[in-house]
Amino acid sequence: MLEPEVPEGARLGATNSDGAQTIWNRFESAIARNPNGLGSITDGMPEVASAKPLDLRLRWLDITGAGFWLLVGALTVGAGTVDNRLVAAGVPLGVAIAIRLALPVVALVLIGGLHRKRRKRAIAYAAFWPLVVALWKLPRLTWRRWGWNGSISLLHAGFSGARGVARFLAQGILWASVSIGLLWIPWAPMRLVAIPVVLTLIGESLIQEFKSALGPSSFFEKQSRLIRRLADSKSLMDYWRPQPAWRNPDAPFEAEQAKDLIMHVMRGAMWHRGILLWVYKVDSYRKSVFPIAGDMLALFWLGAKLVWGFALLEFAVYNLDPTQFAVTASPTLFTYVFSAFSTLHFSFAPGFTPMGTFAQVLAMITELTGVLFGLVMIGGTYRAFKNHRQDEQAEQALGSLRKSSNQFETQFRAEYGVSLDDAMSRIRDHAEAEFTEAISWIQRHAPREYWQAAGVLSLNEAEPGEEVA
Repeated sequence: MLEPEVPEGARLGATNSDGAQTIWNRFESAIARNPNGLGSITDGMPEVASAKPLDLRLRWLDITGAGFWLLVGALTVGAGTVDNRLVAAGVPLGVAIAIRLALPVVALVLIGGLHRKRRKRAIAYAAFWPLVVALWKLPRLTWRRWGWNGSISLLHAGFSGARGVARFLAQGILWASVSIGLLWIPWAPMRLVAIPVVLTLIGESLIQEFKSALGPSSFFEKQSRLIRRLADSKSLMDYWRPQPAWRNPDAPFEAEQAKDLIMHVMRGAMWHRGILLWVYKVDSYRKSVFPIAGDMLALFWLGAKLVWGFALLEFAVYNLDPTQFAVTASPTLFTYVFSAFSTLHFSFAPGFTPMGTFAQVLAMITELTGVLFGLVMIGGTYRAFKNHRQDEQAEQALGSLRKSSNQFETQFRAEYGVSLDDAMSRIRDHAEAEFTEAISWIQRHAPREYWQAAGVLSLNEAEPGEEVA
């Protein structure tokens, strides 16, 4: 990232030749002229509530919900015992069953009484507590433990067969367009055009993965290139750079300009902290077993594309000339997918046998692709378990990312005349909760020692890195 050329005296932290006030002196003057505060920086956004009362409420709801379902479980397992004891006490059997069924309802009413301010929410939470655990609690726990590494593994698998983000998106759009065109547009010229397109997509995917299997993974290098490209983009730089009007030392600087300055500095801080957090997470991913999972997912993704691609080709050939295949029943989409999968493994699906010339040529191409896919799997698996080449390449890419964060700090100082941490310390007492909470969230996802080693000052020094995965 090249440092921008800023005229002498025009930087925000400098004093011009006429001795005008610096931007930070004028910022403090604007603060002093507004003793009641600058007003809301993020108008329309809700305030960030304290996490501790919410955690206490959720714990209480979880306790009552667990107790309710323990009661339901006990009544279900011991239904006969409860009914027999009530009958032995002289209660008619029908009444005993009604009492047993009414006990959970009574428990829900009591739970609503314990949570008077949120009675309906507490009753619904207790009644559907198993769903809450299955759909929210467990996924949340899984995310906190493996979410970052799992997400990076998916990116690793997705970008494995593409040279970059644009190529990856272009491949996805082409696959989707061809699939929709073949399956939903019954037009013979469309199917004729789609056949070479699908063959090209299959060949390109196979070649890219074959090249990847022969050498170290380029996933980490792609991350570095993407971050550098984003950092050099004009739209992102305008997101945090000072507005041109601020470079005029004689321009008015009131509460509105002070709020804009706070927003721009916090945006720059979020971008800088985001780069450092991504470096930490990618480095943690590199040192874990998840890169092996990423390579295996990439192979699985390639296999899925091959099966789907040849299924589309069989669909196109059959609909162009049904006599190319000997069928026992009208084929469905599952028939084409199962046939493609079987042919890749040197067998044919029962009831769907290639008979014509074009169908047999397609079957031969499919079988040859199956052989190549086997070689790619062997090479990819070998590469997945031999990480020393990948580690060396990844360390270089991560070093480049760290250099990008350092270059950003240099550029920020050139634009604002002070360091990023100095600028944050100046606006800390005036920044709104949404921004400070966003930066604190970023810093909670890496250990405090990492941020201290990177020379980063935390906005909330007393807040531990409890979210670190």
